Amino acid sequence: MPRSYSGRLMMTEDLRQNTGKTRRRLRKVLKGAVIAAAVLVVAGVVASYAIDYAFVLVPPEVQVPGDIVSREVVSEGDVTRTGDCWLARRDGLLRMRLEGGPLELGYAHARLTNSYIQRQESEFLALIRQFVTSDWKLWLIKKFVVVRNRGIDKYIKREQLVEIYGLSLGYDDPFPEIGPLYHRLVNYHAAHDIGHALMDSPLVGCTSLAARGSYSANEHLWVGRNFDFDAVRCFDENKIVMLVEPDDGLKFIAVGWPGLVGVVTGMNEERVFAAMNAAHSTDRERIGTPVSLVMREVMQYAHSLEEAVDIISKAAVFVTDSYLVADGETGQVVIVEKTPLRCAVVAMEGESIVSANHFLSSGLAGDAANVKYMKEGTSPRRHERMRELVDQHRGRIDAAVLAGILRDRKVDGVNEAGLGNEAAINGFVATHSVIADVTAGILWVSAGPHQLGAYVPFSLDDFEMAGGAAGVEADELLRDGRFEAYLESKGNITFAREALEKGEIVKAKSLALAAAEGNPGHFEAKALLGEIAFARKDWAASATHFEEALSAWVPFASERERIASLVEECRSNIESPQETGR
Repeated sequence: MPRSYSGRLMMTEDLRQNTGKTRRRLRKVLKGAVIAAAVLVVAGVVASYAIDYAFVLVPPEVQVPGDIVSREVVSEGDVTRTGDCWLARRDGLLRMRLEGGPLELGYAHARLTNSYIQRQESEFLALIRQFVTSDWKLWLIKKFVVVRNRGIDKYIKREQLVEIYGLSLGYDDPFPEIGPLYHRLVNYHAAHDIGHALMDSPLVGCTSLAARGSYSANEHLWVGRNFDFDAVRCFDENKIVMLVEPDDGLKFIAVGWPGLVGVVTGMNEERVFAAMNAAHSTDRERIGTPVSLVMREVMQYAHSLEEAVDIISKAAVFVTDSYLVADGETGQVVIVEKTPLRCAVVAMEGESIVSANHFLSSGLAGDAANVKYMKEGTSPRRHERMRELVDQHRGRIDAAVLAGILRDRKVDGVNEAGLGNEAAINGFVATHSVIADVTAGILWVSAGPHQLGAYVPFSLDDFEMAGGAAGVEADELLRDGRFEAYLESKGNITFAREALEKGEIVKAKSLALAAAEGNPGHFEAKALLGEIAFARKDWAASATHFEEALSAWVPFASERERIASLVEECRSNIESPQETGR
């Protein structure tokens, strides 16, 4: 029986009322969501400003002389000058002379190297963007670093802060959106320390040695060191040798990169040489003095090995490192092993000593983090190989012999490890490599790439002429085409991995084979061919490639274990075929 007209009207009215209630509830929910979102945004903005207000570093109060900041930057041929400070690029190296008080040193440094510092920041940002693609995540990281590093300026000498402030005054900031410039520049000086503290996996991993007396060709004290810093390319391409003559303290030469007020490798006019190597311990502190600024104090104020050791041992650092310190006046050498809580000094026994990235002293060698790193990393192999080479060249050590040692590519126990194996002394990751005749006050610094370019001499007494000291020729790899083949091989590995991720198996295999041909002996292409065969479930081929990779020596223990487990999985699938993949 059909419904009445009035009944239909009542139903329509009920529906209208219910719909109205639903809409009102929905509006309330949306309004609440909008209000909540607005509150979160406001809270975020307030929190951001509060963090910046409370923790962003404020420059020191200092009078800025107009005659310093008004100086012109003038280019004359290959030399750029401002006042009595200058920068030039020759023989594949930047070289710079600075003089004056802290503010003047920093300001001239920035005016002369502006474009190089800008490139470093640009490449660093691009590197970060590869891993942090989201703007809000990047914002969170920036705020975390601000909070994490709060109070770092309280551990830095005022004159160093003033020099960094001068750097900020002279630098044309291309990235103001990243944060206040002075704050950024202070924190850049703690980049090694921050990465080390947060990841316990520093980018720096170096090998160094010292030898004298019967080991030396001229009985002088010699030092060699590789500064391995596998970051963006500009640190290698734009390595800089700086002669710094401060108004207060000692003249010194430092080898580093543009924008670095601190020191990682250097020698002062009293013939005190110092080099920093990363290390590992269980000791922790939230914040402290960046190690490059500890080294800067050594260079500027240590008149002897004893004074250098005293500065290092008293420093309030927040990460673990070791420091090779050599005294050209006395011939003494020590390794200072320094954690945030402990310090040990290892003296040179006899006439030579070798240092890598693990501790040697009885008090720190057994530290759990040191033991773990020795098992996982490449430090023991590099240390043993360098020890072997130093003994092998006893009585002949000079600049040319040390260049050969620092360029050594052999991995003990492996017939052919290829080029760029990080278990070798030269794993193609050095940002700079330095040889020093500490007795004579002469440094030889490698031109790029890495330590393959010519070693160019500099001296404290005659900076660029180095008293007529001869350089060391570039490595033959740069002349016979093998280095170009190595670079092409690395590129093919990158492209092969991209193809494999896209499921383009045939393309990936072709590129991996080309990579193996371009760098025969290296484990990485062999392991990649194993990955490709594994993806095709070709268990026999996969196991063979993985075993070849292990025979070529995979440098890190965790990766060796991963590949060994894949071999076992392949063998299991050969014995009991099944549709199994990763």
